[in-house]
Amino acid sequence: MNIKPPLIEVPTEKPFDNDKFERDKEAELLTSIISTYSQPLVLSIDAAWGNGKTTFLQMWRQKLENEKFPCLFFNAWEHDFADNALVSFIGEIDAGIDAFPLGPEETKEAKQLFRNVKTIGTKLLKRAAPIAIKLITAGVLDPEKVYEDAIGTVGSELVKDSFKEYEENRNTVSDFKKKLRDFVLKLQEFQGETPKPLVFFIDEMDRCRPPYAIQLLEKIKHFFDIEGIIFVLAIDKTQIENSIKFVYGTDESSAYLHRFIDLTYRLKKPSKEQYASILFNRLELSSLWEKRGFSSIYNETLKLFQTFSNCFSLSLREQERVAAHLNVIIRTLPKGNTYQPELLVILIVLRTKHYSLYTSIAQGTLPNRILEMLRKTSEGTEFLESTRGLCLEFVINFEGSPVSKAIRKYKEIQETINSSELEDIFTPELRKQQHLSLFIKSEIESYPRETDKLNLLFRIFQLVELAKNFDAE
Repeated sequence: MNIKPPLIEVPTEKPFDNDKFERDKEAELLTSIISTYSQPLVLSIDAAWGNGKTTFLQMWRQKLENEKFPCLFFNAWEHDFADNALVSFIGEIDAGIDAFPLGPEETKEAKQLFRNVKTIGTKLLKRAAPIAIKLITAGVLDPEKVYEDAIGTVGSELVKDSFKEYEENRNTVSDFKKKLRDFVLKLQEFQGETPKPLVFFIDEMDRCRPPYAIQLLEKIKHFFDIEGIIFVLAIDKTQIENSIKFVYGTDESSAYLHRFIDLTYRLKKPSKEQYASILFNRLELSSLWEKRGFSSIYNETLKLFQTFSNCFSLSLREQERVAAHLNVIIRTLPKGNTYQPELLVILIVLRTKHYSLYTSIAQGTLPNRILEMLRKTSEGTEFLESTRGLCLEFVINFEGSPVSKAIRKYKEIQETINSSELEDIFTPELRKQQHLSLFIKSEIESYPRETDKLNLLFRIFQLVELAKNFDAE
């Protein structure tokens, strides 16, 4: 059995075979766009962190490769250590030529052409020193003030050198783009009557250091703005805009981002209920629950997982973390021991999504905000009206109270139930109250004295904390 969900396999022949979200239709749509686009294109696939961008890109890339598109895949986060994104791009193309749909002689010729691109790229990198740094290191500009006499004697020569360097840089950039264009044209020539663009996938940009993420965008625009090259960027647009604010301190981050991205596609959000079922199946949790003696509450646990995923807006990756944590805890429980699924699941969700609220339980703070958050959604409101919801509300409202207070609550409920039985009126609502009274009774009986304080929530909290070192990130 798995502790965390295994990576989704992308079959070569049928890349979307394991796609559970019908994203093959989205891939078809995007393929039709890039197939008919003749100009340079930067296409962003926008989705929040943890919503399946990487898996979609891998599936779509395989689909395109099956259709003889030359493709490259660049994990930006893995190259975040590099000082210059241009080096990373050139290296990635150079390493990827062997995988292009070309014959041996064509591959050899393509590599020869790309050597010309690398040669010009090397010159370009050597000319990358900023003028301002040169002026400061020469002693002409001082961070505190500018010495006018220094500028008069040394500055004029440096200005001349700077203009000359600018002209040389401009020519080098032009040469680089020309050689790169020659390389792309040759790739298309090899493809015959139906030439396809070179598709460069870039993933994990939103995990990079802000300066590196911005540098990637700038290098794409200034050096790879070539007809026949299409960049596909998997991004969380909000996160990239925050990176722009961090680097440039501008409030116009959205407008700045639009300078680099020509077209944005918002990936369809998958159903959290659907993904929860998929997760539980991939982790084989049904078998685990059966072996641990919890089969009777497996379906309830899954339903609660789905409900809380919606109530607290968990991303797919957050759902995976919660499922992995739940998986570990169930393995550590004594076989056959029961547990309150509503308490266990909601505490793991809070630990993943709202850590400060989760830790308030350890500090003895009554977390009434949990109920407020649940009531903000229709799923949460419906849950609180259910039997499990009534039990959760009781635990939250009575946590830290003396057992005597719970006894009074139990007696109140019992009086209502008894009077209804006498009148032969037993509604679904009263059945819920009956279940709640049984729950309260079992909890009361676990304390030897009425002056003891109720701590069921804290006990479940400790259970969750015992498994915290097993988090599957």
